[in-house]
Amino acid sequence: MSTPMATHRERLRRPQIVLAMAAVVAVKGMLSVSGFERTRHSVAAITSQCQRPADPARVGSLLQAVDAAAIWMPFRVACLERSLAVALVFAVRGRGVTWCVGVRTQPLAMHAWLCDISGEPIGESPDVVSYRPMIVISPPAFKEPSRD
Repeated sequence: MSTPMATHRERLRRPQIVLAMAAVVAVKGMLSVSGFERTRHSVAAITSQCQRPADPARVGSLLQAVDAAAIWMPFRVACLERSLAVALVFAVRGRGVTWCVGVRTQPLAMHAWLCDISGEPIGESPDVVSYRPMIVISPPAFKEPSRD
């Protein structure tokens, strides 16, 4: 899904948007050079070092900054790049979020999103619950979203 999922908009500052742009460029480079599997392993390694959960409001704010930055990018910024960029920014700061990639049927689709420590999606539309998580990367102390 390449459409922004955040429903509440706040005024973003330029440094937030610049940080979001840098994170998206880094993620796009990782995916292009290393591929999905190595990028996934890198995210898991970085996330495993996180000691504290990220504040969901700050995660939502950075997701909005990524959405704002995407307008200026010379490439497509979809849910994968969006969620990875935010997850990596917080992981580098020692704050963790749960990164999920899932699928749904009717219609068939894939999606990547972030969850807080309790497993609640951050900055997503309500229909994200229709996706079944297939890849879940959480800091060690976090609870994984259910795979029911």
